[in-house]
Amino acid sequence: FPSHNTEGEKFRKAIEERGWVEKTIRDESIGFVPDFTEFKNKLKKLGYSVQFINEVDLDRKDIFNPNNIIFVWKDHFGRPIGFTARNLLYEDQKAAADKKGTKCTSSKYNNQRTTGLKCNIFQKSKRLYGIDRALKAIPPLYIFEGQADVITARQAGLVNCVALAGSSLSADHIFSLKDMGIYDICLALDGDETGQTKQIKILEEKLAGHKEFKVRLVVL
Repeated sequence: FPSHNTEGEKFRKAIEERGWVEKTIRDESIGFVPDFTEFKNKLKKLGYSVQFINEVDLDRKDIFNPNNIIFVWKDHFGRPIGFTARNLLYEDQKAAADKKGTKCTSSKYNNQRTTGLKCNIFQKSKRLYGIDRALKAIPPLYIFEGQADVITARQAGLVNCVALAGSSLSADHIFSLKDMGIYDICLALDGDETGQTKQIKILEEKLAGHKEFKVRLVVL
């Protein structure tokens, strides 16, 4: 956990603004990487080859740097399978581009794209962020939009929640929920027009043919 006047100052300020305490970020495996080169060197010292690091898409300075909040995706057994980074410089980068009248080339979120054909464990559109801890506390299962929504909810005591993290609820998600025996779900997507439109599409296009699900809506 970074203290004041360290390379993790942006990370520390960001989590304080969100009201997350140290226990929460440790429990939820949230962090940052102080130095990308040091990060890669540590991976090599652990025995991972440069080829493997490239194949599983870990050679990503846009993810593993001190200006991000890094979220760890895990499977339902709690094993790490992938990473997403929230770019803490995005708002400043976008404002600078708007001032110049140009398009911002930076992304708000950067996702690990793949873990390679030999180790194809992270396919973001088929995964639900936070499912490992949610399984220990359901039913029902609350489905949010973003990873940060899950972290904030869990700090407030609502552990039985997951995030789509930019994806829509897919057929793969639905069959995965069935495999895990989850049939009681609450959709709690963002309250803006985009979130509500996505919620309607999920109901009409994804869940309409699955009558075994009990579905409720939470309007934020």
